[in-house]
Amino acid sequence: MSLWIQRCGIAVAVSTALATAGCSAPPPPPGDHGDQPRQVDVQAQGSIEVAPDIATIHASLLERTPAQPADQQSSTDAKALGQARDGLERRVGEAIRAIEGAGVDTKDVSAGSLNVAPETFYQRANSDDRQQMSRTRVERPLTVTVRDLEKVPAVLNALTEAGVDNLSGVDYALADPDKANDEALHKALERARAKAELMAKSLGAELGPVQSIEENTSGGGPRPPMMMARMANAKSESASAPEYRKGQLNRESSVHVVWQLR
Repeated sequence: MSLWIQRCGIAVAVSTALATAGCSAPPPPPGDHGDQPRQVDVQAQGSIEVAPDIATIHASLLERTPAQPADQQSSTDAKALGQARDGLERRVGEAIRAIEGAGVDTKDVSAGSLNVAPETFYQRANSDDRQQMSRTRVERPLTVTVRDLEKVPAVLNALTEAGVDNLSGVDYALADPDKANDEALHKALERARAKAELMAKSLGAELGPVQSIEENTSGGGPRPPMMMARMANAKSESASAPEYRKGQLNRESSVHVVWQLR
């Protein structure tokens, strides 16, 4: 028997002894994964910039009852509250008609529910004394959806003419965000495949079937700035038209894809 055969015999004997004793065989050497499939795990991002095609304007109108000392209760409180509410409803109606006059469809104007809240503040009676005062605030929000962005300046002008108390600005968005999301996703998947093919080719392998896919789409970014100028002369359209910049919206998609390697 040759030395090589004797060594193999010893190895077999040792392996058999280990199995008989219930011991596990040593782990395979590095790079030997047995039946475990080879795979490549890739993460990639895709993004697009798209012009918004819809705008939302948020505003609100409010009225307050006359202030009175906080420790005094008067039978005229209910009457004062009713007068404040009547005045508010009248102004809201005028604002809605002004918005519709600017070319906005009735269905795109939403007047929120009435909010009633107490307010307290201190009023200085003299240099050494302050008196706590109370009053009631009644408020209604307005939300306007503008589907023709060319009408945004006219709508803003109508709101300021109607005397809105708060105007938070313009939020730009997409009427069909799914289309932009799909484009960003397509770019992310293309990028993922390109990366996976590069990695596989560099290591002498080929891409096999896809094992798993995960996707996360996001978008937005800061609201594009809306600039209002020369609003004092509300009756002159050329002098009071607001300047605005709708900017671009960014849509992003990230994917996590696992391919089997051949």
